[in-house]
Amino acid sequence: ATDGTEKVERLRHTPTGNEIASATIHSSIPMHPSWNEPPLDGCFDDQGRLVLSRLTPERFKRLSPTHRKALMEILARTQVEVSTTSANGRSGRGRANGATALAAVMWASGDSQAFAQAFAASPAQVLPHLSGGGARVLTAENMALILREMASSGGKLEPPELDALGSLVQKYLEHHAGKDPQRARAAMEQLMRAVASSGLEATPANAGIVTGVVIAGMLKHFSAIEASDSERNNIVNGVADGIAAVAGSIPPWGPAVAVGVIGLRTLFNSGFKPRDYSEVASRMQGAIQLDWLQGQNVPPGWSRDDIQDALHWIQTTILNNGQR
Repeated sequence: ATDGTEKVERLRHTPTGNEIASATIHSSIPMHPSWNEPPLDGCFDDQGRLVLSRLTPERFKRLSPTHRKALMEILARTQVEVSTTSANGRSGRGRANGATALAAVMWASGDSQAFAQAFAASPAQVLPHLSGGGARVLTAENMALILREMASSGGKLEPPELDALGSLVQKYLEHHAGKDPQRARAAMEQLMRAVASSGLEATPANAGIVTGVVIAGMLKHFSAIEASDSERNNIVNGVADGIAAVAGSIPPWGPAVAVGVIGLRTLFNSGFKPRDYSEVASRMQGAIQLDWLQGQNVPPGWSRDDIQDALHWIQTTILNNGQR
């Protein structure tokens, strides 16, 4: 058998058109001496500064999720000098946010795993790279990798990160499904299977976040494609049927996400038109809570406290995607 990580390691992309095909960061930044050890020990100059041009995708991938997140947080607060050349030959040089610039290096390398890990470490700063054709790196395996990385990187989740995850699901659906209900169903089935095989720890919090970003991502997708009421209902019905079909084989992800999407289907099929994310979050909280507290589709082994923990994360994730 091949696990999700091994699948991702074989995936590469080729920059095309106006996408960045080469990127070099010309800045060096002071870092605590503790960073000057493998795999970054070859990236420092004699003054103890991190030379960002030496930070290759291979070195970046060898960092732990926690260290990748810490590094990208430092870079997100730093302006760097970067030069880029697009696949169609256009060149430029200027100042940029360090996290965004490093993600450009990962994108230009064609290493989809390194780019996905850069996104997981700094979603809000990397999301702009997923415009247009960039969304093609969002395979189900890469999506699952991003979710696992974010969950295992430690530290506190911030509202922009939950918002970016919802947008990530929206771009995944936009790229793989558009307005086609059958393609939406297939895409979400693939995503759920990839999450189940990714090694993402099956905690109630993680299950709540995954459920919340799926729901928020679908709402964002409907807005992005300007779906009509009938198109929206058809997509929700297709996704709900697909997730329900695989739910039993991938606990707890299947049962957790299925109860949320089925609840969303019930709302949409009743003629509900969400006015804002707060109303969606409130209604979803009520629908899922009613199901779980009556013992329906509860993930195996969950206690009453586990249920409440997951419910709070679902609501929190949806609400943080509605901040505009």
